[in-house]
Amino acid sequence: MFQKVNLIKIFIIIIFSGIFLLTITNSSVKEYLKKNLSEEVQIFLKEKILVYSTIKNQKKDIIRKGQQISELRKENKKLNYQLNFLKKKFNNGQLISKTKIKEIGKRKLNNIKIFNLESTNMDIYESEENFSGSFYIEKFKDKILINFSNGNMYYFDESNLNKKNLSVNFLSSNIKSFLNNVNEKNITSQIRDSEVIDGKLYLSYAKKIKDACYNTSIIYSDINLSYMNFKEFFSYPECVSTKNVVVGTGGRIEKISGNKILFSIGEQLNLFPAQDPNSMFGKIVSIDLDSRKFRIVTMGHKNPQGLVYSNFHNLIFSSEHQSKGGDEINLIKINKDKIFNYGWAISSYGDHYDYVSKKDRKKYPLYKSHKKHGFEEPLYYFNPAIAPSEIVIEYENDNEIKFLLSSLKAKSLFELTYNILEKKITIDKQIEIGKRIRDLFNTKNYILLALEQNSSIAILQKN
Repeated sequence: MFQKVNLIKIFIIIIFSGIFLLTITNSSVKEYLKKNLSEEVQIFLKEKILVYSTIKNQKKDIIRKGQQISELRKENKKLNYQLNFLKKKFNNGQLISKTKIKEIGKRKLNNIKIFNLESTNMDIYESEENFSGSFYIEKFKDKILINFSNGNMYYFDESNLNKKNLSVNFLSSNIKSFLNNVNEKNITSQIRDSEVIDGKLYLSYAKKIKDACYNTSIIYSDINLSYMNFKEFFSYPECVSTKNVVVGTGGRIEKISGNKILFSIGEQLNLFPAQDPNSMFGKIVSIDLDSRKFRIVTMGHKNPQGLVYSNFHNLIFSSEHQSKGGDEINLIKINKDKIFNYGWAISSYGDHYDYVSKKDRKKYPLYKSHKKHGFEEPLYYFNPAIAPSEIVIEYENDNEIKFLLSSLKAKSLFELTYNILEKKITIDKQIEIGKRIRDLFNTKNYILLALEQNSSIAILQKN
């Protein structure tokens, strides 16, 4: 029996060895033989007949492993660099920073009321579109307006806030005709802010100027709960090429005195335009509501996420994202003869992200001092970053202004006090919410929070 098996093997070897040698590069033949020969015969052929092929594969394997080792060495070098960086930042296990958030008294709210919008009747209107977690809150008469980042709008009676269930109504409009980049990434995050002024709803949005090139513009409509007919209010031909439609867009709208609005425009992850006086990006713009004439009032901004106006003191405050820390609260100064400069991307209390090139780091050094280089110092800055969003006035008198500042990264509300005489801001309290807060709205009886991710409205009832 053993001899018979061996004879069969030899016969197979004689017949097929020549074929193997002639067709060694033919993948279809190799595949056929692989399927029809026993494992024992395949091993024998590889070891005795196809030695060259085996050696060739071994060489490829050695080269591949060499490349893997090279990549691991690079990764190791990177990790060592990061380790040395962290060693400089830490001293006896304590993070060294000028502002220590952990020192702020924290408290959790147990009496917060939350409505999950996805569980209400509003989801029937979503059709096949992706549900967009970000939204902005406004009030018109006795109605609360919900303006989602994907253009879907809803409203409900303010009296619903006292009830166990929230009954939400869909608000029809032509807004989707402005959000025309249906094949682009992040279509669901185009609306950047909302503001009700004199019976009109103003919405800022990421406008597509040309392929993969966007700016931040404004549309508006008379408020009609049957149908909202939006028109273009403010735009400009300049755009920034970007792969991400919504990052660093700014887009806050705030009514100020003189029938004007302030409009924040971010630099959209580009370093250069904020210090270019001829660019609209990285600026705060004043726009006349009647004539629509505009002028740049401040520059040197990265991503202004919050704007609030104190009519009592005629003061303007903004909250702003910086880079890798250094998030700011600024007092926005307006003068008809001067454009005030807030420093980005020359000065910042943050650091550059890793993707910024060595060339750009030399050009934009991010000096920690603003004043030393001719820029406006922030009233307050956060290290580590909290990713501030909206800022609203809670209370004010002759001596001070009390603010609420929402945050994305810190998932908290911050209670702030601005001292009028000292012109300084202090943080009184950090209130942990546990969800990213995109927007705030302050009513007579409630503070409403727009919570991302699960699209919920949090209600803080005032005492």
